[in-house]
Amino acid sequence: MAIGGSNQPAAPAKSEKTPLPKPENDGNDKPEKFDPQEEAAGRPKPLLMDKFSHKAEANTLFTSGKYEFAINKYDEAVAVCPDYLDYELAVLRSNIAACHLKLEEWKEAVSNATTALDGLDRLEQQEKEKKEKEQAQVDEPGAAKNDDAEEEIISAGAAKAGPALPTSSEDESNEAARQKRQDDIARIRAKALMRRARARSELGGWSNLEGAVEDYKRLAGMTNLAAADRKVVQAQLRALPPLAKAAQEKETAEMWSKLKELGNGLLKPFGMSTDNFQMVKDEKTGAYSMNFQGGGMMMLKIGSHEPQFKLQWQNWVISAKTAKSAEPLSVGRFVWRKQLNFLLQRYPIPLEINTTSKSTKYRESVVMDVDMDTGMVPLNPQQLGSARTGATILCCNCGAPIDGTASAGALCYDCIKSTVDISQGIPREGVLHVCRDCDRWLMPPASWVTATLESRELLSLCLKRLRNLGKVRIVDARFVWTEPHSRRIKVKITVQDAVADGVMMQQSFEVVYVVANQQCRECAKSYTANVWRAAVQVRQKVTHKRTFLLLEQLILKHQAHRDTINIKEEKDGIDFYFAQRNQAEAFIHFLKSVVPVHTKESRHLISADTHTGNKSYKYNYSAELVPVCRDDLVALPLKIAKSLGNISPLVLCWRIGTSVNLLDPNTLQTAELSAETYWRAPFAPLAGAPEMVEFVVMDIEPSNQRKGKWVLGEATVARASDLGVNDNTYFARTHLGSLLHPGDSVMGYMLTGTNFNSDALDAIENSRAYGSTIPDVVLVKKHYANRRKNKRRNWKLKRMAKDEGDLLPKAADQARLDAE
Repeated sequence: MAIGGSNQPAAPAKSEKTPLPKPENDGNDKPEKFDPQEEAAGRPKPLLMDKFSHKAEANTLFTSGKYEFAINKYDEAVAVCPDYLDYELAVLRSNIAACHLKLEEWKEAVSNATTALDGLDRLEQQEKEKKEKEQAQVDEPGAAKNDDAEEEIISAGAAKAGPALPTSSEDESNEAARQKRQDDIARIRAKALMRRARARSELGGWSNLEGAVEDYKRLAGMTNLAAADRKVVQAQLRALPPLAKAAQEKETAEMWSKLKELGNGLLKPFGMSTDNFQMVKDEKTGAYSMNFQGGGMMMLKIGSHEPQFKLQWQNWVISAKTAKSAEPLSVGRFVWRKQLNFLLQRYPIPLEINTTSKSTKYRESVVMDVDMDTGMVPLNPQQLGSARTGATILCCNCGAPIDGTASAGALCYDCIKSTVDISQGIPREGVLHVCRDCDRWLMPPASWVTATLESRELLSLCLKRLRNLGKVRIVDARFVWTEPHSRRIKVKITVQDAVADGVMMQQSFEVVYVVANQQCRECAKSYTANVWRAAVQVRQKVTHKRTFLLLEQLILKHQAHRDTINIKEEKDGIDFYFAQRNQAEAFIHFLKSVVPVHTKESRHLISADTHTGNKSYKYNYSAELVPVCRDDLVALPLKIAKSLGNISPLVLCWRIGTSVNLLDPNTLQTAELSAETYWRAPFAPLAGAPEMVEFVVMDIEPSNQRKGKWVLGEATVARASDLGVNDNTYFARTHLGSLLHPGDSVMGYMLTGTNFNSDALDAIENSRAYGSTIPDVVLVKKHYANRRKNKRRNWKLKRMAKDEGDLLPKAADQARLDAE
């Protein structure tokens, strides 16, 4: 398949286009172009011939699945292709993008598809300018006159020797060629957009997903898309916008988190963090303003003549204004705080304290100290009175000034954080035990819980394994990524605790758990012989295993075998072993809900305690499936046929569910035979799938009688093996009237000339009511003779893990079986 027509989305190329050497062109820097006569004669120059050969080889390599070699060939074609051939370069770049898509190299696919689209944009612009120029020449007033004057001057001989003037047919051909060129550009653009959109969606991320959405929107507006491509575009337009929005929110959150970490790193030396600032959005302009919060907020406003100071503490506002001019103040934290303290101590300042409840004015000289720490303990408004009552002391450890009324043991907050460890006594290492067979984790002393890695259940188990963790308050706990093969699990825990009156301390630390293997009791039993407590023996007495294959898929679909400790395949069936009796009973209940089954129960005494009366049993459950399968020919006992709505006793089984569904092909009458009714009077099928014979439809005439998907018809058939041997044909009424046509192959049962060892069929033949209704042929299903058998599939059927060791016979037994 040549990939110039591939409709799959695309992505960027590994290497840029190799620049061509500039040909000698009499001093001009213009690229080499072909002569019009050469192009018209179809004799391209060597560069273009090389380009065509490289492209053909690359298409062949792509078809054979050698995408990397195809990329190299396409790159060689790009290298020899002239720069001004934008369309050819766009096709090559689009094909390179398709190769990168096959190799799942999304970035390279996006780059090459973008290059192809840029070339197409340039080409469309050139075509547009050329068309506008031609239109301007046509609309020019003197154009027609000049043409007429030239015609008058040209002689007859010159007119014959010269080139023919363009006629209306030539104009139409030029317009058709231009239209074809535009269609080709639109087709290549659609392919490049599809490939770039798919590559962007696979790359992920906000920008890539938004770009993919834009590409799909452009594709949705194009009219040259195929139905399948348009369906893909519509599906992606529904699925990608929510993903793009989620990626945007995620990247925004990561950006703010990184900015917060950077801000905390810058503010930490000053005793602050980003938690002291609040971003407030202006709804009118959309801009953000930053407010200082926490214990208090201090603002400094410097006028042209006199400085103004304002200290805000929760709902208290203290404003001060100097009467004299002062030296300029800088806004650095330590610089302007010291200078402000110096000014407040040097100049007598009238103070005005405003609260939400009262207003009191003071006009006396007050010494203010603004060097207070607002990091950990906020000052209550009730502590502010008509005058300052706090006492400033020095930290006993580092000598830093602190508020003595709120200090914790005469220590500043930095010293408290460096000397007090609230996580003391909590271990930093632990051991977690996991069972490798069932992937469960040990919850001491003896319980096992199911938990996946980095789940809430596993995090809860990790926290419960730590001693003394209940003495502190857990604020946060999360997993820290580790290598999967390291057998280590790291958990980062953040705790809080009170270190003094009104002072809370928060601390984070990591705990490393070593993952150790330990087998749980249930798995240990499964590897020990004779530890099962209940067994379910599923049997079906038929020569094939079609029903068991269906039952196996149903068991896998509903996970009904999850409690088994062993599964063994035996003759005519499978044995399921369970550790508990209730698990076996649940499995029996599942079997009754999907297939018609007959069950029996028995128990075997293992041990008994004569003193306490306690006894230990092993339980065996026998589950026998109905031996009737789909497409089997069934001869019902006459009594059962009358109880099922007086249906004909010679019927087909068309489905096996919780009951057996029967169909009369002569009248389209259906009946449902329950498992209880069948096991009261069991019977065997008259014939099965191996006895079916291939027939060829010679003629068929459908009738107006219909029931669901079946249409009653009258068919004339002949055995496929009789064609060319004899002219024997058979008449049959069938339910396949809507499916069969003359010449089709159909599988059915040949009743004429066949001996059946069945008492029910003998009773039907001897019956006055049904003896004459037995047909020669019963058609079952349409057969496709030309369908290829053993077709290779891209999927593999799931199978249960069964123990088949007991089924393998010894060499002597195998030889005896082969001889029989």
